[in-house]
Amino acid sequence: MLSETNLEHLAHAAPQISFHLGNAEHLDGFADNSLDLYTIAFGLRNCTHPERVLAEAYRVLKPGGVFSCLEFSHVENPVLAKCVGRLSSPSPPPSSSAIKRGV
Repeated sequence: MLSETNLEHLAHAAPQISFHLGNAEHLDGFADNSLDLYTIAFGLRNCTHPERVLAEAYRVLKPGGVFSCLEFSHVENPVLAKCVGRLSSPSPPPSSSAIKRGV
């Protein structure tokens, strides 16, 4: 979750981007068709009314604007599924075996 302090750091690190903290279900501070990009990462699933979030995103995006949503999903392609499985399965770091042996 973002805090005001996080927003200050982001604004300093990327002054060309405008960051806002608010309720994704009610974007009252933004006019219709006013944003080039709307992004939400691992947040849509945590919203009480995801349909409202999507409606607000659609409302504030300019025609041709980009909606970017990052969420977990099931991968259908078997080759990609194997890659994702390897990347997301926890494996102990190499140093853990050395520690276990007392090296």
